[in-house]
Amino acid sequence: IAQEDDQVDISTGSEGKRANLYSSLPKGMQFKMDWGNLNSTLEIVDGGVIVKKGSQAMEPIQASFEIQSPAYAGQRRQLVESGIIKIDENQAFFAEDQFFSSGSAAAAVVRGRTSNANRWVSEDGVSLGDLIRKARGRT
Repeated sequence: IAQEDDQVDISTGSEGKRANLYSSLPKGMQFKMDWGNLNSTLEIVDGGVIVKKGSQAMEPIQASFEIQSPAYAGQRRQLVESGIIKIDENQAFFAEDQFFSSGSAAAAVVRGRTSNANRWVSEDGVSLGDLIRKARGRT
């Protein structure tokens, strides 16, 4: 019987490439959600991003979210069920920091609808999407 400590990360597909891409971005750089009046903060970390504790999430979610983005909707549902996202009278917030493998995943979970990394904007006006395209050599 294999134990968890013995498991090896064999991700060689897009997950590994995505983690490498995010690892090449400036660690600690922070972004705010550029949508509505959501007060949410995202930070680049090694291999992905973290939505910071206290960040708001949209509540209720868009009705079509389950159909258009079932994986992200399922991820949000799990975060609510586990208590990481707390919902209180049509307000939702992160009770602790939460890692995401991409800015798009984080944006979709926070907004409760299909989204992308362009919705995260730094203090100097650069979107996470722009930063990612630049790192990939696409401008």
